[in-house]
Amino acid sequence: MKKNKKIHLKRIMAVYMTGVTLFMMAACSGNEDSILNLANPKKDNEQIVNMFSPMEKTDPNAENMARSATDKTIRMAEEKLGVTVDYVTYTAENYQDKTYDEVTLDRVRNNMDDFYLLNPDTIRLLGEEGKLMDLSNLECVKNLRDVVKTANTIDGKLVAIPQEVVAYGLFINKDMFDQYQLELPETPEEFLECCRVFKENGIETPIGANRWWLENFVLAQAYADL
Repeated sequence: MKKNKKIHLKRIMAVYMTGVTLFMMAACSGNEDSILNLANPKKDNEQIVNMFSPMEKTDPNAENMARSATDKTIRMAEEKLGVTVDYVTYTAENYQDKTYDEVTLDRVRNNMDDFYLLNPDTIRLLGEEGKLMDLSNLECVKNLRDVVKTANTIDGKLVAIPQEVVAYGLFINKDMFDQYQLELPETPEEFLECCRVFKENGIETPIGANRWWLENFVLAQAYADL
């Protein structure tokens, strides 16, 4: 049982570490003391914060969970801090052949916005250039897991906070393995053998996965040793 748990944990961590497309939020500023003063006055009684992000909802009525979560977070921040957040969004139509990463690099380097949704590679590059603010002293940092803080720390500075963290795992019906005297598979051959036994006993679909989950599982297997 202890061995089974170890295998299970190893696979979960392998998938977690190979998560590639995770958007991060980072603040851009050359002055660390201005971390609480990102808003610029637009009117006497109004403060505006500019945030650059990808265009995730082209149809106003389209359902998009990631954008909805962002919108809800922004609304709470506006109410709590008394500011207004202006979205500046990326569209391929506006920037033509430039990728989102290319556009964000240019905008951050030229201090065009207050907040950015950035990809991990872009965060690493801008952090090494000293273009991102040190967020280590923010109150919310205490809620981050150590693995998250480590992944976003460059030259001793926490330069980004994830919008979301996703970990994938493989769930099994251990009772079925026990019923047919099967050990948890550790190789593709053992995995296929378990599937054969299940199918011989009338279980037509021994494993199920959606496309996105399966891609991450394959990546995790390929890079597990790393």
